[in-house]
Amino acid sequence: MYARIPFVKLCWNQLIEQYPAAAKYLSDTFYNIKDSWAVLWICKKFTASAQCIQQIESINRHIHDKVDRSTLLCNLLISITDYVKNNKVFDSCDA
Repeated sequence: MYARIPFVKLCWNQLIEQYPAAAKYLSDTFYNIKDSWAVLWICKKFTASAQCIQQIESINRHIHDKVDRSTLLCNLLISITDYVKNNKVFDSCDA
């Protein structure tokens, strides 16, 4: 049966293969703190790789303004999608 390699381990292996000359440095310096990478990975993936804080803050504000006890998730998704499509702040940042 196929054994799944954890995502972090898979990425780590690719990094070591790509930069073999730095393998010892990477292992000694970064591998031991791999658990702290989760924060960066979550920020990158959860925000759809948005590179601009202004984008995220803008979306968060929009969500905060739209959500209440009666909000349906589907309606919120439509609202966010429309907001992103119609807001100029998203033109100036890479997503």
